[in-house]
Amino acid sequence: MFKAFGLVKVRPPSDDQIRKHKEQWRQLEHWRADVSALEMILSKLKKEYQQHKEDFALGRYEELKEMIKSAVTRFHEVVKENSNHRYDLGSSSQAGHASSLRKNAESFSKQQEALSGGEEKRHSEMSAKDVDKDLREFRKEILELKEEFRKHKQNLEKLAEEYEASKKLNPAQRFVDMKEMIKVVLSASSLL
Repeated sequence: MFKAFGLVKVRPPSDDQIRKHKEQWRQLEHWRADVSALEMILSKLKKEYQQHKEDFALGRYEELKEMIKSAVTRFHEVVKENSNHRYDLGSSSQAGHASSLRKNAESFSKQQEALSGGEEKRHSEMSAKDVDKDLREFRKEILELKEEFRKHKQNLEKLAEEYEASKKLNPAQRFVDMKEMIKVVLSASSLL
């Protein structure tokens, strides 16, 4: 009878649910930023590749080299900057770890400040069911973003490896190979 009048008591979320919600939201934002950063690299590569498509072959050879070097360099920077220990680049220096810890602490502090205002109010208005629904959606999106990140990362790593291997080729063959490398990476990333 009470359900018909909308008088059902809604159970508020537990502290544990709220903690998990905040944690999942942070992870989701990190993965969104990481995927976005790799997509920007690929987008820039596509734009530059298309801009120089009609250039004379000799000048284009140098431009292709610069495009690939720039994309690979930026890729390594992004992975290093945004790692937050989610994926490893193989760095083992103590200074790098201390710097990474400091960056993570600063990032966490900023996020906590941002969350404490609007999020507390938002959580107080949510039911336990709403929080659980959000958590499922967050997990699903995080899995999708991880897969997208993995795909982009794999494509850019392949580009870097193939570029290094192409240095052994003569300029004419290398020119053809560099064009093909870019095309393959962009098509594998669904950008071509």
